[in-house]
Amino acid sequence: MNQPDPQRNPDPPDAFGLVPGSHLVSPRLAWIHHGLYLGDGQVIHYRGLSRGLCSGPIEEVSLQVFADGHEVSVLAQPLNRQVGQQIIARARTRLGENAYAVLNNNCEHFCNACAWGLAYSLQIEQIRLRGKPTLVAQRLLRWWSRGLVRWLGDLAGSRETPQVV
Repeated sequence: MNQPDPQRNPDPPDAFGLVPGSHLVSPRLAWIHHGLYLGDGQVIHYRGLSRGLCSGPIEEVSLQVFADGHEVSVLAQPLNRQVGQQIIARARTRLGENAYAVLNNNCEHFCNACAWGLAYSLQIEQIRLRGKPTLVAQRLLRWWSRGLVRWLGDLAGSRETPQVV
């Protein structure tokens, strides 16, 4: 009889259809947000800029809060239960850390450091390697500049919003 090898197979999905220790991704307007699934519908993530322009700490939140109305998918899942628990343990050692930096300590850096031991962000590396803004960076810059122009217009008491080209 061919028995599954517990050292090679991940845990079966939980009631939410996810395996603890899985690396989750959720597309946003101009980037992809990353988090690690803890089990029981909970996620640990670097809040960073996921809820606005003010950065936030590494925190545990519900899957619904992590998704923030966006789709969530699994980028990678652990090899087995032991690996998943190690990923979660490493993530929890950083709980409350509030040193978010888009270029070198963002939510993707956090998840990769916990899962692989290497703080790496493919999104940032793509920008660095190209030497020019990607479509994602262009959208983010356009979105940010429009908000800034509106804010400056409101600050000046203007009812008309200058056009950003």
